[in-house]
Amino acid sequence: MNDGDRQDAKVPNRYSSSWKQSALDLVKGEYHIVHDGILTRRDFSLLFESDETRRRLPVETMKQINVYSDVQIAPSALSLLSKHGVRIAFFDLHGNLQGFYTPYEACNASEGLSRQYELCAQPSLRLEYAKEFERAAFRSMLATVKYYRKVGCRNIDPQIDAIEGLARQVGAAGSVNGLMLVEARARSSYYACFDAILEGSDFAFGARSKRPPKNEVNAMISFGNAILYNKLLQIIWRAGLDPKMGIIHSSRDRAASLHLDFADVFKPLIVDRVVFSLINRREIKRDRHFRGDEQATFLNDEGKRIIVERIEKKLSTQITAGGRHLSYSDFMALEVRKFRDAIFDGELYEPLRLR
Repeated sequence: MNDGDRQDAKVPNRYSSSWKQSALDLVKGEYHIVHDGILTRRDFSLLFESDETRRRLPVETMKQINVYSDVQIAPSALSLLSKHGVRIAFFDLHGNLQGFYTPYEACNASEGLSRQYELCAQPSLRLEYAKEFERAAFRSMLATVKYYRKVGCRNIDPQIDAIEGLARQVGAAGSVNGLMLVEARARSSYYACFDAILEGSDFAFGARSKRPPKNEVNAMISFGNAILYNKLLQIIWRAGLDPKMGIIHSSRDRAASLHLDFADVFKPLIVDRVVFSLINRREIKRDRHFRGDEQATFLNDEGKRIIVERIEKKLSTQITAGGRHLSYSDFMALEVRKFRDAIFDGELYEPLRLR
């Protein structure tokens, strides 16, 4: 275990200290269902039944349900959830975010959509916004790898130099596509640091692989990213913005893309740090928490539970950004609000900087 992972271990687990190895857990108003079961309505609450548990769920304190398994949901349950404005996020058995059930009343983003459309219709302004997102993403990548270099990780200086050199090219990019090429080269150098960070463990990263992930590290990253995407989509909806209108990742092939712009800023700080910490502290085991073969590797139910718990714990960690003391969860919400305020006020979005 390196010093950085010892430091992560000292963060108080305020929201999941009573986490149990069960089919269903509540963290900060969100239920996480990791086992198969049936969700029905019982009077003015919900009832979740599985082989492991039978439990009533009060909807008054519920914000969202995250389903990572095969769950049958009765129409009467959907009606009650709609009445209380509760969304459901669905993940496939491999941990990929598949979609949402969103109550009609929660889909009010007409003014935000209009402002976002105006922004995307101005290529030069969209490019300036994209550069700000990329500068923030570069800072996050550099903060992560420099942190591990500081606590003893060796042989990553060339990769850090490469990322810093590419960061200086962001301002000169003449198009969003050109900007994405610069970012792709930087992420290649960033990923090249992973095996050095994990040196001494029995895990190997190799290269980034997804749909499907080829090894355990990639499986953890993909599942952690899916959780982060889910969190950011919730924040974007609450801010009255349309997640389909991305700045960098804008594409007709995706149902949503704005959350990906924000996720590139937060993945190194949250998901990657959690993955490194779990492996270096030996809290996750190759022979206990995964399933699959050489062609595709995925987390099992216990592995998913561990990742969900640690991501939630990381999101409650207190940091300093822009002179403010706040949690990562609040930091993400603040960034989305800053973006919304910028497009509503006709100003350039400038992400906060971590201290």
